[in-house]
Amino acid sequence: ALAQAQAEAARVIERLARSLKLPRGGSVRLIVVGGTGEYLARMTAQERSLDRRVVQNVLGKMAVLNAAELAEIIDAPEARARVLPAGVAIVAAVASRVLANRIETARSGIRSGLLLEMLTRPVSAEKPAKKPPARVRRAAGATPAGDAPEPAFREAMRGLIHERWQEIWKVMPAAIEGTSIEGVHDVRVASRRLRAAMDVAAPAFPRSWYKPLHRSAKEITSALGEVRDRDVILERLQEQRTAAPPADWPGIDRLIHRIDDERIVARSAMEAYLAGLMRGHLRDEVERRFAPRDPANARHPEDGGKE
Repeated sequence: ALAQAQAEAARVIERLARSLKLPRGGSVRLIVVGGTGEYLARMTAQERSLDRRVVQNVLGKMAVLNAAELAEIIDAPEARARVLPAGVAIVAAVASRVLANRIETARSGIRSGLLLEMLTRPVSAEKPAKKPPARVRRAAGATPAGDAPEPAFREAMRGLIHERWQEIWKVMPAAIEGTSIEGVHDVRVASRRLRAAMDVAAPAFPRSWYKPLHRSAKEITSALGEVRDRDVILERLQEQRTAAPPADWPGIDRLIHRIDDERIVARSAMEAYLAGLMRGHLRDEVERRFAPRDPANARHPEDGGKE
């Protein structure tokens, strides 16, 4: 299975190289983000800066571990452990292709990208540029003393959070319908982008009403995790069955049936949860708190005092 993952990784990199101009050389800085980055760090005693040999050693360890053993090492569900080797194989292939000597791991590429976006976003011509709040400056690498969130920052984040919620509502029906596994994936991606925005903006809004909405954003991501994991596993198992000799089909089929049964249960719970969100008051609450304000008003009617 690992050899197949490495072969697929090589094909992915070839396609990437044809569509992008990849840099090459020892000065290239390769950053691995998200789950693959975090689990890779766990496999290397939380080292955040690795060389290519270390990544190859990690692949070697994975080759002799079963899913249960790997899951115990990375402290994650077996479903994650089954797909992790493919992600690490892609990391190794990219590092080899661009000749990157150092590979760094980061917990959240989405959040890092969001911070860069907010710190470089142009401000209104009517007002001078203002500093983002202390939490954002610290996350971006600065360490001045903390300040209260600036009104301009709060309004920028209000608009961004509203956009992120609209993305959730747009893709959620396809996830509920279930005609394509990409529907669940799209909601997961949209919810992670929303969570990243709400993480950064938390100091700017009253905790009394912001925290429940922030929690809802996190729950959406979690609610889809079990289904998405099994979608990915089933897709890969079908590919393995196609490539395997007929003698291996019965064993693969049994595994497919077991994972599919788990997926049916997880999907039923997910559909009920998402349908409840679509019917419930959450959408109205999001509009009330984050919808664009009337330009004639100096303050958004829902800001109130910070609690």
